Amino acid sequence: MVKTRDSKRRKPVTHVQVPEEIIVEILSKLPVKVLLEFKRVSKSWLALISSLEFIKTHLNSSANNKEYYNHRVILKDMKGKLKDCSLRSLLYNPITKASEIDYPMKEFDIMWFGTANGLICLAYMEKPYDYEYGFPKKTWPSSGKNICIWNPSIRKWKKLPRFSAMRMSCLFCRYGFGYDELHDDYKVVVMFADT
Repeated sequence: MVKTRDSKRRKPVTHVQVPEEIIVEILSKLPVKVLLEFKRVSKSWLALISSLEFIKTHLNSSANNKEYYNHRVILKDMKGKLKDCSLRSLLYNPITKASEIDYPMKEFDIMWFGTANGLICLAYMEKPYDYEYGFPKKTWPSSGKNICIWNPSIRKWKKLPRFSAMRMSCLFCRYGFGYDELHDDYKVVVMFADT
């Protein structure tokens, strides 16, 4: 190999350290699916992307994105299956295709009780019911419901412990789900009456 004058003058490549604030700013604008892949880049990126502070930064960035590039809408079809589509496509295109999505309790009949910050509170029956005109043929007894919190972005869910009152049959039962800013926590509320 012949060495030229230019090759002698080249300096070795040095690695540049990018400040963490800039990395956080860039990563907070990416879709969740990409971030899940980026967790594999290094241990420091895994720790960063998994941290509560980054999760809140990413959630805030996504919520304030008025272009709706990463926003999805989840719908329940006539057979009770969940499907999703792009919010941007739904707003700006005359026809939008909804795709079937994977969710943890596909084999069960589900009811949707609320959403907060991308989390969805679902209840599901142990035994699926047949549908008639898009509604279950039988009503749900309160004792048959299991409640879970599902994060469709990362495809994870957590089954909540059963309420002791849910073991008995009740006449009236309603659920609610939301975010408690004061305690920085999510709450499931169950209202029931047996008379």
